[in-house]
Amino acid sequence: MKIALSTESSSDLPRDLAEKHSIHVIAFTVVKGEETVKDGEETLESLYSFVQEKKMLPRTTAVNIEEFKEHFSNLLKEYDAIIHVSMSHACSSAYDNAVAAAKEFEGKVFVVDSLVFHTGQALLALYGASLIKDGLKPEEIADALKERANHISTTATLETVNYLYKGGRCNALAMIGANILGLRPMVELREGSIKLAKKFIGPRRLWTNAYINFVLNRIEKNGADKTVAFVSSTTDMPEATEIAVNKLKAAGFENVFIAKAGATIGTHTGPGTFSIEYFADGPHSWSIL
Repeated sequence: MKIALSTESSSDLPRDLAEKHSIHVIAFTVVKGEETVKDGEETLESLYSFVQEKKMLPRTTAVNIEEFKEHFSNLLKEYDAIIHVSMSHACSSAYDNAVAAAKEFEGKVFVVDSLVFHTGQALLALYGASLIKDGLKPEEIADALKERANHISTTATLETVNYLYKGGRCNALAMIGANILGLRPMVELREGSIKLAKKFIGPRRLWTNAYINFVLNRIEKNGADKTVAFVSSTTDMPEATEIAVNKLKAAGFENVFIAKAGATIGTHTGPGTFSIEYFADGPHSWSIL
């Protein structure tokens, strides 16, 4: 049986990894003023310039049911079944739309709620690709992904809360307090929803190092599947990225990939957002080679 693996652009899966592992990505839509583009067609830097100039955030809209139907239909011309790894149901309508579209294809499309987004979603997609290569049945793959979705560690630390405030995800008092005190909040996905987990303080070098050390200490204490980790940011942060990659490799991670956030994630978190994702459920035997 020939099985396709699919996900959304909210995963920020690097293009080379998507191509190498035959993962088909369908894009969210970005609306900036009266202009509409697909996620990935415009750089975050350009979108941040738009925010500064217009004093308004671009809007991102999930893949709708008809777009999913077309996407699945095209894949089924070549494949016998599809595993689709979707953004958390708590953060987007994409999952519900994918489920609705899948009903049109008589049990050939299996939609998995990743319970996360960004590269946590990409991580689950890569695991799905490995299970396809291992020859598992679609039902077995979907069940395995649903189980592992509960164990993805997705955290990020933000340089500014202004974008969360503009997007309605942070109240004015918290925004003013964070700006006055120079707080850098760390957010974490729990049960599919974004929660404030910790606060750092100081200039970028200080708070990124504190965040990286916090994540590494958590890994040492609680364990991790060290097959793959992602290090990502919304703007170029070479010093923090290099430190994180080197420390993760020193901690035993076999593959550490660097990713850049796209519009779906970056326009809501803002510039200077830094993130590390991995499976937090201990050693597993799988490979992405």
